[in-house]
Amino acid sequence: MTKRIDGSSLAEAPVWLKAVSGLLLAMLLVSVFAFAGTYSNLNQSINEERVESVQQIGSLISKKLKLLKQGHEEDAEMSARFLTHSGAITMEEVKSLLGDSNETYLLAEDGRCLSLEG
Repeated sequence: MTKRIDGSSLAEAPVWLKAVSGLLLAMLLVSVFAFAGTYSNLNQSINEERVESVQQIGSLISKKLKLLKQGHEEDAEMSARFLTHSGAITMEEVKSLLGDSNETYLLAEDGRCLSLEG
């Protein structure tokens, strides 16, 4: 063992200690940059997955709305055919055929919209 004298500097440190310190510092810097790059890639991946998820949900909602619209159109068309072939003349007959629905409206040939309530 050697004794240290006050005022000694790093220049007096052994070469192997300087080399190991430099190597450890380089490894630390590489690790920090690797972590930063990986973290950035992870954030980007999460954002891309969020966008994809929102797009999938939007697509599913659009398909569901389309199916609901088609079902409603088919019901309205079937009701129109039923009324056309039923021979109903008065609104009371139409009301008894379609039931007491407050949401049903009839569209006349001249463009008037009539509710079952009158």
